[in-house]
Amino acid sequence: MKHSAAFASAAVASWLAATVALATPAAFAADTRFGAEVGVQHENNVNRGVAGQERSDQSLNVEGYAARSIQTGSRSGFVTRFALRGTGYREFSDISHVAAAARFNWRFQPDPRVTGVWFDVFGTAELRQHADSDLRDGQLLSLGIGTGKYFTDALRLAANVSHERRFARQGTLYDLSNTRVAGTVDLRLSPAATVYGSAAWIGGDQVFTYGSYGSSGPGPYAYAYNGRTDWYSAAAWDPAFRDGGTRFTAYRAEASTTVLEIGLNYAFTGQQALDVSLSRFDARAKNGPSYEGIALRAAYMVRFR
Repeated sequence: MKHSAAFASAAVASWLAATVALATPAAFAADTRFGAEVGVQHENNVNRGVAGQERSDQSLNVEGYAARSIQTGSRSGFVTRFALRGTGYREFSDISHVAAAARFNWRFQPDPRVTGVWFDVFGTAELRQHADSDLRDGQLLSLGIGTGKYFTDALRLAANVSHERRFARQGTLYDLSNTRVAGTVDLRLSPAATVYGSAAWIGGDQVFTYGSYGSSGPGPYAYAYNGRTDWYSAAAWDPAFRDGGTRFTAYRAEASTTVLEIGLNYAFTGQQALDVSLSRFDARAKNGPSYEGIALRAAYMVRFR
């Protein structure tokens, strides 16, 4: 295990990055919004293991953010959001991590009516540091476009397409490139309750894991699927999920992935809400294995101003 000081240093560095980005007079103007979120999650396949290799775990998630809106025209606006997030896993603590993230979204709505169609251009940048999993440390960048509209004052539909790159700090296993196509729907049932759902298809690189009992040696385990070992483009031992005599190897492969989610957001007040969601993910490697899993999440959200 790494010394805890290394993990603390990463947390401080992430905090400083977010603080420097926010520490301008404009950022503390009256239209800056601050908020926080505390949540718990259960995943039945946290290691993205192939069939029979799944490992489950629970995590605690804490996030603080600041967001600011800027009017760029009579029918357009720009939103920036800076966040610091921490995630701690109960059993597989090596993959616990902190992250500093920045996001922008520019929206143009030609028709000013409530039901007018809008168009978005958005992007994110994230720096991520794990407790003791150097394979996963690195940066993420994404850029996308989207559109949406309110069909009534209670029903909203939106769709977007984006491209994401992940850059590994060590090795090449988590050098990932993905294209995502997604759709979302929100339906307000009452002034306090909103149900929502989303569906996404992700094409590109995914990381699968496979556990081999009693295996040894300096190199990763050569996992043959239907007699083929050419289904993956990179592989490495993944000690984060060591389990007794079972050693896990992680494999990067081209895959087709679907993610479905349904949730409920219930606002206690104008500044506090409870959000509960259930999601299912399914990834199928080209000429290779597949993995699937579900995640159940509950979070308390608060906005300070």
